[in-house]
Amino acid sequence: MSVIERLIPPEWREQIRRDIYRTPLSRAYASMSDYLSDAARTARELELISARGPLSRPAVILVAVVRNEIQRLPGFLSHYRGLGVDRFMFIDNDSSDGSRELLAGECDVDLWYARGSYFAAHKGCLWIEAVVQAIGRGHWILRADADEFLVYDGMDRHDLKDLIALLARRGERRLSAPMVDVYGRGQIRETPFPVGDLLRAEWWFDAAGYEVEESPYGRLLTGGPRTRVFTAPEGPIKYYLQKYPLSLYDAATSDFWVHRPYPYHWNRIPTLGALLHAKFTSDFPGRVDQAVIEKQHSAQSKFYRIYQAHLRRYPDLSFFGPGSRRYCGPQSLIDAGIMEAIDWSAPRRPRPKAPGAMRHRLHSAARALIGTNFRFVRRLWRRAATKRQVAAG
Repeated sequence: MSVIERLIPPEWREQIRRDIYRTPLSRAYASMSDYLSDAARTARELELISARGPLSRPAVILVAVVRNEIQRLPGFLSHYRGLGVDRFMFIDNDSSDGSRELLAGECDVDLWYARGSYFAAHKGCLWIEAVVQAIGRGHWILRADADEFLVYDGMDRHDLKDLIALLARRGERRLSAPMVDVYGRGQIRETPFPVGDLLRAEWWFDAAGYEVEESPYGRLLTGGPRTRVFTAPEGPIKYYLQKYPLSLYDAATSDFWVHRPYPYHWNRIPTLGALLHAKFTSDFPGRVDQAVIEKQHSAQSKFYRIYQAHLRRYPDLSFFGPGSRRYCGPQSLIDAGIMEAIDWSAPRRPRPKAPGAMRHRLHSAARALIGTNFRFVRRLWRRAATKRQVAAG
């Protein structure tokens, strides 16, 4: 075992292996070092299309993998610009609908092109890992899919920098914000994706039917309308909704399993946000059919095959039911107990010493000094960013 791996608390090492195996992969990883080494190799698949110049230390970066999201991208960009994202880093996985061309023309977007397999890249996580480790260390990184929209209490008055300052005062380096599946009142196939401000559209969500699994490595929220509606022959399916989309990254921070990132001691935090998951609109049946054909998701797109079977059996399928509640802003989720209200005037308070915290600091320092080398990606990005800066002159 390497010196770097020995710096990880023993119980964390075993949990890392379990979490990496949560998503069936085309290759196996015996350790976090193996995973990061593969991220560095997979980074060779990335072609840099555009870089928009250097980043200041306070810059908030959003990183996302997209494929054929032309319908969602304008609203997505508008939403996160409104929250104060300074730079978007998109990895386009061979879009054919104009998504790449749209993003290439945006002044605050750094764009990478990935022709490789989304599944083989650990559902895009290896690409993101390479970009974040090469460019994003020391920054607060926001990870969101094109159908995920972050909301939190007071977001109309406080942007992401205010939220980050609040987390820092609380002694936290991560935001707990689970996915909340939102849907229309009628049939899924008849629910259009809104044009303009997504939060002004008529969305509904399940106000109950969630379960929390507690562990020393972070809670896992399960349930929601998919658990309620979609079932497999063997019974109900467990859909993990827990996410931590906003984190301060160091050399030993990783999202190898997006529902429980590493280091684990930062996951023991209140839930102060949510990701509205606007996936179930009129284009959902077509996306399901495509996912089943391409087999780029977990277990040869197992969940998508279940979606497909239900949609074919019940073409008029709707999530709307007696327990549905109208989304009318973050307070709706607070009232349902899904997330907590934020006291924006709360004073600074020291975070209690967490088991493993000192080991993690040593682990991060070792990875920064002698760990996996992501300089190839950084050099590529710096060269392009410098050229643009000189051209802008």
